[in-house]
Amino acid sequence: MTFGESIRYCFKHPFTFVGRARRSEFWWFFLLLQIVSMALGLILVVFMFIAVAPVISGVDPVTGQADDDDVIRWLTSFGILTGLAMLIGTVLQLFMLAPNARRLHDTDQSAHWLWFYLAGLSIVPVLMAIPEGTVGPNKYGPDPKEAERRASLPPAAPGSLAPVERPLAPGPTLTPPPYVPPPGQ
Repeated sequence: MTFGESIRYCFKHPFTFVGRARRSEFWWFFLLLQIVSMALGLILVVFMFIAVAPVISGVDPVTGQADDDDVIRWLTSFGILTGLAMLIGTVLQLFMLAPNARRLHDTDQSAHWLWFYLAGLSIVPVLMAIPEGTVGPNKYGPDPKEAERRASLPPAAPGSLAPVERPLAPGPTLTPPPYVPPPGQ
């Protein structure tokens, strides 16, 4: 699955917790959300520096005290921007739940592992998304890579349903050494 296909599918099915997801679907979407998070974090930091500039410039050089109104404005800006960042982060985490559940299903794991998100341990289900999914259907649905796996099989012999067996590459045959009893027996 390409980057664009993954993004389109995940945004079209934000609350589809059934079925299975390939690694590419999950990781491309994960990458997009990480890029969005970093960009929004950078914007937040820039706005915080912009908001603190009047406080710094309004500091009395003799006493070292800032104007109370400037400090209150900065704290208000800080609170609003932090609340906005938390809201956006929560929405991004919600968008990540469904692909993560489908990815866990592909590895034959229950989506109950997603409860770690509430405990602040979202890394656990993300790390569980690393292994390759189970081959063939499992209790969560058909294999999403079935068509790809069939395409990679060698063609069947004419008149046969089995794939053509290719001879092994020439090489040394490994045989175990003959059994020699220990001395004294």
